[in-house]
Amino acid sequence: MKVVFGGVYLAESGSYLRLVSKGEIMFNFLLVDENNVEIPEKRNKFGHVILRSQRQYSEETANSFKLIKQ
Repeated sequence: MKVVFGGVYLAESGSYLRLVSKGEIMFNFLLVDENNVEIPEKRNKFGHVILRSQRQYSEETANSFKLIKQ
């Protein structure tokens, strides 16, 4: 996969992800909507995170994503 930092990718699950950085093994993504606006993490009334905005995927999984916007 040709890495495009700041590019918006469509995951197989249907979520939009923006590539933020690349580590040695993992790609770091942020959850965004169709307009490239970051979706903040959600917590329930007890303070537990129910939706994470930061996600990490291996190179194999990230290769399956489709580049939507650069």
